[in-house]
Amino acid sequence: MGVFQRAHDTIEAKANRALDAAEKPDEMLDLSYEKMLDQITQVKRALVDIAASRKQLELQEQQLEHSVAHLQDQARAALAQGKEDLAKEALSRKAAAQSQIDAMEPQHQQLTEQEQRLEQTLTALQQRVNDFRTRKETLKAQYTAARAVSTVDESAAGISKTFADSGAALQRAQDKIATTQARAGAVDELLQSGVLEDVGGQTDDIRACIACNQACIGHFHAGYPISCIQRPETGREIRYGRRERAGRPRRVLIAGGGPAGMKAAAVAAERGHDVVLHEAAGRLGGQVLLAERLPGRSEFGGAVTNLERELGRTTARVVLRSQVTAQLVRQEAPDLVVVATGARPYRPELEIGGGLVIADAWDVVGGRDLPPGHVVVVDWRGDWIGLGAARMLAEQGRRVTLAVNGYAPGEQLQQYVRDANLAALSQAKVTVVPLVRPYGVDDEFVYLQHVLND
Repeated sequence: MGVFQRAHDTIEAKANRALDAAEKPDEMLDLSYEKMLDQITQVKRALVDIAASRKQLELQEQQLEHSVAHLQDQARAALAQGKEDLAKEALSRKAAAQSQIDAMEPQHQQLTEQEQRLEQTLTALQQRVNDFRTRKETLKAQYTAARAVSTVDESAAGISKTFADSGAALQRAQDKIATTQARAGAVDELLQSGVLEDVGGQTDDIRACIACNQACIGHFHAGYPISCIQRPETGREIRYGRRERAGRPRRVLIAGGGPAGMKAAAVAAERGHDVVLHEAAGRLGGQVLLAERLPGRSEFGGAVTNLERELGRTTARVVLRSQVTAQLVRQEAPDLVVVATGARPYRPELEIGGGLVIADAWDVVGGRDLPPGHVVVVDWRGDWIGLGAARMLAEQGRRVTLAVNGYAPGEQLQQYVRDANLAALSQAKVTVVPLVRPYGVDDEFVYLQHVLND
């Protein structure tokens, strides 16, 4: 946790210097808007980093707590079968997992305290920005007054040395106020363009990077234009950067509150349509809520936070725990229905000759209680899912084999992300079998077929 402490101390020191300077009006007026913006940006970045670390730690604690409960059940089952050695092993692993949970508690507390301190620092800095905006009109009045006094001074020039000295002093005041007024004018332009409002917004307005590397560096390496999966307008600003009002507003019903449905609802509402979004679950987010549980993907949940914020700024209505049926569509009678219900897990045809348990990735990530023993993860996509499921099971103390139909796991992932996950697989002692597809199962074995052989 020392890295976060040092980062916080650095940011807080800079923030404190800015706050100290703000106590003196002259120094406050001399602070440029660019420096103030830079200070606030640094604090926001540190706040997002620490919040993401805290969330990741909480997810790790949840996974370990699930492992503790699972190992306790394993121990009871082993004792019931008279297998004391297996019961002792399960209890030993349970104690190790509980020790990890206990060690995480002070780290979690420290991150929470750092997050609160940064929030206080950010609030103070934002207040100084608001104060600067308030002083703008005062500066205009001071500048006008200085010009008027200067005109009187010029008409009375030469009457006495005292008046001449006063005129020089007023001229110096005028120059300083004119400089300040120029800066205030620049800030005024930023206010009118909406840039300064972003500085005074809430943390959720910041689209924090979720470290997917897909449309940015991933597109670059693949030879495509750079963009961002969180803001698809990026790189297409001329075409999509401005929301044109619809010539004829329509009633739009959107089925599904995942990323696609949320984005569609936000854009349609911004264009003036009457939008209602129905989500069958009790929370927006769709499969992103599963993806963020995978090891190394906790930041991915930030996509939901960002889209919820974007959607909340519109007039779109959201109805949770509501499944879209033909009856609902007839009842609502919309002009347009957008289907954004996502996908379902795919299960290939297998020759099944026994009772070996078969589960999909949703079961694993969702916390389904699986029987103990060796687990084979079969991945024919080469993306996050197979890698993540294998890592998650290995971190629960299971023996895992990852069978992939490519030359290596994660072939569809951006290379930096893939390399980090391959290193994690190696550390977790996951066995990788390349170039195979699933064929069938019986009571004891999983059968795989080499993809390059008949």
